[in-house]
Amino acid sequence: MDVLDLALRAVLFVVFLLAGVAKLRDREGTAAAVVAFGVPQRLARPVSVLLPAMELVTAGLLVSPATALAGALAASALLATFTAAIAVSLAHGRRPPCRCFGQMSAEPVGGRTLLRNAVLLAAAGALSAIELARPSPSPLSWIGDAGVSAPWVVAIALGAASVAGAVALALALLRAYGRVLRRMADLERRLQEALGEAGFEEPEPEIGLEPGTVAPLAELVDIKGRSVVPAEPLRLAILFTSPHCGPCADLLPEVAEWERAYADRLTFAVVVDGTLEEAGAEAKRHGLERVIIDEGSALAEAFEARATPSAVLLDHDGAVASWVATGVEAIRNLVYRAARPEPVTVGDPAPQLELEALDGAFFTLADLHGSAASVVFWNPSCGFCREMHDQLRDYSARVNGAQPALVIVSSGTSEETLAEDFSSRVVLDEQRRLADAFGARGTPMAVSLAPDGTVASEVTAGAEAVLDLLGDEAAEGLSFVR
Repeated sequence: MDVLDLALRAVLFVVFLLAGVAKLRDREGTAAAVVAFGVPQRLARPVSVLLPAMELVTAGLLVSPATALAGALAASALLATFTAAIAVSLAHGRRPPCRCFGQMSAEPVGGRTLLRNAVLLAAAGALSAIELARPSPSPLSWIGDAGVSAPWVVAIALGAASVAGAVALALALLRAYGRVLRRMADLERRLQEALGEAGFEEPEPEIGLEPGTVAPLAELVDIKGRSVVPAEPLRLAILFTSPHCGPCADLLPEVAEWERAYADRLTFAVVVDGTLEEAGAEAKRHGLERVIIDEGSALAEAFEARATPSAVLLDHDGAVASWVATGVEAIRNLVYRAARPEPVTVGDPAPQLELEALDGAFFTLADLHGSAASVVFWNPSCGFCREMHDQLRDYSARVNGAQPALVIVSSGTSEETLAEDFSSRVVLDEQRRLADAFGARGTPMAVSLAPDGTVASEVTAGAEAVLDLLGDEAAEGLSFVR
């Protein structure tokens, strides 16, 4: 029983120590996470300090035999609260970022998160029962009682702690590196779009079947037995991959995101040059909707796609709509061009895309309930946005809850956007879906909406034009009058 007591205390000590330190090192992310779980935004910053402090105190209580019971009860209370918050969010269809261990666990919560917390809660409950039933042993006295085996016990414990620390550090560095790569890819895409609009776009390499050719899709089905024929009016993006291709493995998580983000514009089919087992594993690992087996690369050869990853676009009538794009960046550009809708113009109904707000709820422009509104497209890392940040922040505080409504659409992360301290409604659009729907190719930009939900102005660009569109209250810092 002493061994179980010490083991449970050690596990919970490490968990709460890592969680507390990681949250303190990522206070902006912690603040964004607690808002997403329902904490009022005005309390987000105090909670982002109080919560990790409570976790560190809990870890400290678990060290000493005299306070181990208090630590076990505190761990049980915290874990019960966390588990209940996750369960409520999932029950309401929300999947806010976990941030349980700071930047090391920024993925949305899900069943695995709930299961992990339930296991830890059971461990804390078991430790509480043991502590109530008998005195807690001292780690040092237990090691002393171990006799000649004590050095091995200490060595194993230190080794395990070192490995856990190294793994945690590696995960944090990999996540940070991944965010940098994604940001660089986004900047490169925007630069290519700007060059294309200015007439400097490079011609598309003529690889594969000529656009307009009828695609060789006769009787082709995916691993679920469904026909792979584009559904009108959607176009089909076919991606050729291999289980042994490193760039393919890097791209497939993005493909899963595209399937969700562009479901109203594109259908995706991932062609795997491998066995049924390998194709099924790819579909399960990344949550892909439509996967095709192409063992021997027969389909890829038919499209003249001789490298992986590659992609080609088909029209809903089954005709080839693009040359073959080869490589990750070329595929991204192909998908972004294909998914980008024709921008709305003055008098058109405003796009009704569903986006996530900073509080974790979902929002569409229809939620404005007949109010006139101004929509500002924003990026926290944009230098031109920084020049007008203070004016927009003050303006958002004055018009919060007033008419016309102000909606800020941020293409930054939730952490970056929360740090902007805007008081008005703020929604996240990292994939720039709503921005593309309005034809807002950069930041800062803005557009006005009429009370009937139609577009009331052209999209304006630049800090001065955005402030002019918002009115004298924003441009001159005057108080807002309803």
